[in-house]
Amino acid sequence: MGKRSQASFDYLVIVGIAMVLIIPTFYLFYTHSREASTQIASSRMDMVGSELLKQSKTIYYTGKNAKTTVEFELPDNLVNFTVENNSVATEMVMTTSISGVNQSLVFFTDIPIFLGNCTELFPFNTTTFYNPGKKRVVVESCGSNVTLRLVK
Repeated sequence: MGKRSQASFDYLVIVGIAMVLIIPTFYLFYTHSREASTQIASSRMDMVGSELLKQSKTIYYTGKNAKTTVEFELPDNLVNFTVENNSVATEMVMTTSISGVNQSLVFFTDIPIFLGNCTELFPFNTTTFYNPGKKRVVVESCGSNVTLRLVK
């Protein structure tokens, strides 16, 4: 009977040591992967915003009736996309929600950008294309401003 109980006790010690090693390892892996996904989402949104601004400036300075199409993919955690104009600058704001925490990426430019097309502008808080997935946006110069229009 003594040898059996000794083997059971040894087995429990080995399982206990394994659990002490495995549980913190899983926790570290989970924490690291969550931080990595946050950084990837922020980086992706930064790339989208930078590309839209770059193309908007290029089209604006090219002149009236110039246009191009920009393709990109929006992540699942984007909750809002707005373009706000005032007399000094244009703000393009992308808000993401990661683990219940909202984070806004703000891009500033001195050229007027609107959502819509050259005949119908939507200047304030229009969130027409912040659903996740692949998007195609036409960037068009109207002469005195640039418009961003979602193409299906």
